[in-house]
Amino acid sequence: MNKKGTILITGASGKIGYEIFKELINNNYDVIGTYTKKKILIKSKKLNQKIYVKKFDQSNISHIKNMVNFIKKENLNLKGVVNCAVIRPMKKGSKDSLKNWQKSIRVNSDSIYLLNNIFCNFFKKKKYGRIINIGSIYSSIGPDFNLYKNENFELEPDYIYNKFGMLGITKYFASKFGKDNVTVNMISPGGVLSTQSKSFKIKYSKKTFLNRMAHKNEIFGLVEYILSEKSSYLTGQNIILDGGYTSN
Repeated sequence: MNKKGTILITGASGKIGYEIFKELINNNYDVIGTYTKKKILIKSKKLNQKIYVKKFDQSNISHIKNMVNFIKKENLNLKGVVNCAVIRPMKKGSKDSLKNWQKSIRVNSDSIYLLNNIFCNFFKKKKYGRIINIGSIYSSIGPDFNLYKNENFELEPDYIYNKFGMLGITKYFASKFGKDNVTVNMISPGGVLSTQSKSFKIKYSKKTFLNRMAHKNEIFGLVEYILSEKSSYLTGQNIILDGGYTSN
């Protein structure tokens, strides 16, 4: 059995999720990576551990229960859950439809609640477990709409609503299951460098102390620390990883 144990990572086909998924593999964890639409590709040729890729809807209670049963059936030593899954249907920002708002709130809130609740109870029986919810700086601040001026996108209202809610759920389950040696924390990255316009990257970078956006591979170090024994006294926290953006 892998001494590092198994980590379940949801939303493993996303920008941040895929990077964490790859790093978990590279650091010799057994890994279950989930996706909803975009299937995950594994490029590593020589693997000495167990890697599973599964289609998964964590807003569906049957899917989560089936995942728990799969973990038990395979006799996997699950030690942690990293939750990166999110849907963002409001592509038109505050001008989008009520239907898309309702879809986002329903699916995202059910997802974060069910995953944390069911796996906290799973870990309670083991008297050990780590849950990490991947949030955003928009779990603690409001947006600066000057960043989005003359850009083809803006921060969606449902996104900030869901990330503030994620923070509350994180603290709720950290409090409820702390006595069972189950920790629940949240990592909230700032803007991650991607396909944004040059003008957006410049505007955003000027608001950070490091004068740049985050690289997607800069999140895993914190993930690995929280998954490790070294973080045994850390729970209920929202760790903001933003190059100084929210301290500016």
